[in-house]
Amino acid sequence: DFNRLGQDQRKALDLAFDARIEVRYVASDRIAEALEGHRAELHEWLLADAITRVEQLDGGVEGKVSGERVRIEVSAAHQRQGENGKSSA
Repeated sequence: DFNRLGQDQRKALDLAFDARIEVRYVASDRIAEALEGHRAELHEWLLADAITRVEQLDGGVEGKVSGERVRIEVSAAHQRQGENGKSSA
């Protein structure tokens, strides 16, 4: 369910299917613990550079994961700058 919410947000934002993203979410402790147990898979499935739990989100969308409300916000991942100011891989 979390993966679907992330992919739906990617599509709504018109991000390429192979674009790297960052995900922020608000969820109960129970859901956050479950997501943590699947962190590696979620990073892979979502092509996420970061999946971060936050206290509050003003944007994003609300959905349900395992019957509980979750708010999720997706954005394009920021490229990291190397020491010379150029993007690094």
